[in-house]
Amino acid sequence: LTNKEKLFLGTMSITVGLWAVGESSLGMNNATAALVGVGLLLLSGVLTWEECLGETKGWDCFLWFSVMISLAAGLDNLGVVRSLSGEVSQWIAGSGMDWPPALIILLAVYVYSHYFFASTIAQVSAMYPAFLTVAVTCGAPAMPSALAFCFASHAMASLTHYSSGNSPIYFNLGYTSMKTWWTVGLLTSLMQCSVWVLVGGMWWKYLGILE
Repeated sequence: LTNKEKLFLGTMSITVGLWAVGESSLGMNNATAALVGVGLLLLSGVLTWEECLGETKGWDCFLWFSVMISLAAGLDNLGVVRSLSGEVSQWIAGSGMDWPPALIILLAVYVYSHYFFASTIAQVSAMYPAFLTVAVTCGAPAMPSALAFCFASHAMASLTHYSSGNSPIYFNLGYTSMKTWWTVGLLTSLMQCSVWVLVGGMWWKYLGILE
């Protein structure tokens, strides 16, 4: 290993360590830990500022995705996510429908409302407990319903180029267009949900998880 490679490995070890225990031990969040890692690479000469400036796709991703995250945080702070969750929950609870269609509608709204949000954490924290409570109130079995919403949280992670933390990184590599991403993301989510509901439902019934 060259000296720069050794410095790089050491810096990465420090950065990963700060990511793992920095917040609990030093009160240092992940963003600060990342900045410390970049600063060490610059100070040691492993990375130059010109190389940083040359990463145009990275800067592009940083700018537009930070705006999306800020908008998502603003919507959450204004109570938009919880308001939407409450309206849907109230409508389902008051409709008097049986639990299978109620659960399917709740899962569909839960997944596809993610088109409007860039923060998965904000959406899950607002919608998961509310929708699960309504589903169980309608008569849905608690454990399968809880697992169904967990699985649905993964189905929405690839819907758009901003739907999860790693999506903008992959998108900015330039291998696919926004239209292709959204189309494939929608088709993939439909396939996943269909398999989970139909095949998974029959399998759970066979195992005795669903009555």
